[in-house]
Amino acid sequence: MPISLDKLHKQSDDIYKLCLVAAKRAKQINKLRIAKYPMPDAREEQEETIYLDEEEVNWDEMEKPTTIAIKEIAEGQTEYEMRDTEE
Repeated sequence: MPISLDKLHKQSDDIYKLCLVAAKRAKQINKLRIAKYPMPDAREEQEETIYLDEEEVNWDEMEKPTTIAIKEIAEGQTEYEMRDTEE
């Protein structure tokens, strides 16, 4: 489902700021995902489906961290504060 830019503009008129926030949030989501599902060393000949403790983890079917971050911002679920670095 596409994300409406109108919803993002309701959060802030500064699209650059929203991109920074989305990037930082996506990194957080990715770190949490890696902590939950540590990736074993994989070789090119191995399949991309990984089995951990009999739980199948298909990385290609998981929603991407950037998409999750943008949805959270559009829905107002992410709080952020921009700090002035010139001080």
